[in-house]
Amino acid sequence: GYQGVTSMVDDTSTFGFASVTTSITRETLAGATDTRAGTQATGTIAGDGVGGHDVESNSTPETDGSSNGSKRASKKKQANGSGADMEKKKNKSQSPDGAAAGGPNKRRRRLMLIGIGILIVAAILIAVGATVIGGNNKSKSASAQDGGTAAPTITMSPTVSPTTGRPTIPPTSAPTTVRETILGDMLKEAIPELAPAAFTAGTDQHRAFGWLVDTDPLQLTPDGTPAMDRRILQRYALSTLYFAAEGDTWGNKNNWLSGDECGFQGGPGWFGLGCNDVGEVRAIAFDDNNLFGELPPELSVLTAVENLVIKNNKDLTGTIPLEIGTMTELRQLALYNNDHTGEIPVTIYDNLLHLVYLNLQDNRLTGQLRPEVGQLSSLKKLILFNNE
Repeated sequence: GYQGVTSMVDDTSTFGFASVTTSITRETLAGATDTRAGTQATGTIAGDGVGGHDVESNSTPETDGSSNGSKRASKKKQANGSGADMEKKKNKSQSPDGAAAGGPNKRRRRLMLIGIGILIVAAILIAVGATVIGGNNKSKSASAQDGGTAAPTITMSPTVSPTTGRPTIPPTSAPTTVRETILGDMLKEAIPELAPAAFTAGTDQHRAFGWLVDTDPLQLTPDGTPAMDRRILQRYALSTLYFAAEGDTWGNKNNWLSGDECGFQGGPGWFGLGCNDVGEVRAIAFDDNNLFGELPPELSVLTAVENLVIKNNKDLTGTIPLEIGTMTELRQLALYNNDHTGEIPVTIYDNLLHLVYLNLQDNRLTGQLRPEVGQLSSLKKLILFNNE
């Protein structure tokens, strides 16, 4: 391409300069011819004047001399004029050829630059298109490998902590399923004062709620009936006791957190529980079963319990929950030979009107026995020795 352009320019310049040279040569020859013609004419006029006017010979030379001078001046003007004309013709002859030589060259260079620019833009567009298509193919491939699902389903299962041995359930910061939302709303409505702990990460209640949502094999869902709500609340309260009292370290934890707690749906029930005919927990009994930690207030959700006996667990500490005083069906409350502290909750005196047996001996309870104990009209036996 560049060789063609160079050849074209060289040929055009050669032809252009040849034309100019030819033009100048012709004009020069024409001027020379005119000069010779003028000289001959002058000679003729001078000869005629001398030959025809002998009498006036004294005046004739002057006339001839001035005439010749004026003619020479005229010839000089004509010569100058012809030179100017030659210069103009030279310029005219050069101008079209120069334009002819430069115009196509500039146009070709402009077209070449435009073509290169178009090629660069096209290359960029092709690269971008290939990237987009490749990304789409990767997305489709990943979607196909996932079975076409839009988002993975997150499941939480308990894992045992290497330091404490307690099951650890990932925190649930916000409801992720419709069922979880329904369960959370039910807790908020049924136990409004206790429910916030179920949504607080790091608490035993939060772990129990996580188990209820994700790990509970029964996967119960509220259906608007009191019986189902009571059943779900019961499993939530029992699982809270399990996590709060370090259930993984219990001496006997048979069947806990698996299957039906009362054993009514096939298989045995959870160790230490007794139920009535409608599936409500009626008795909880743990004697020297290596419970430790603190009793959770969610025990109060088990409103059908008549016998609560948790004894001889020296690592079971903390105060006796005030909420136990709301378990109005209690007949026997035996929390002895543990390591409970604080005062006897006044709610026991005020609300447990069916209580027959109260044994809180061998703890580290403090304070004085309140006169409200006289309100326990059904009480037959009260044992409080070996406290502070």
